[in-house]
Amino acid sequence: MLGASEPMTGPAILEIVRRLGLDEARLSADMGSRDVTAALEKNHALARALGVGGTPAFVVGTDLIPGAVGVEALREAIARARGR
Repeated sequence: MLGASEPMTGPAILEIVRRLGLDEARLSADMGSRDVTAALEKNHALARALGVGGTPAFVVGTDLIPGAVGVEALREAIARARGR
């Protein structure tokens, strides 16, 4: 789904599930479940609280690193966090 070029609407997701031979009925049920909705709401609240506006984003120690960064940038952030 991350590699899809079309918007990830419900029908688009179900089409991918069909193509992959996955359990469409279970996914449909899970997508509408209270547990999944609660988990997504919790994740969205955390992202807002951290100031994450998109993906990818990384939290290393107390640093927020937005966007796609290289391995070296992540290594430097980890080193800084370990030095604190």
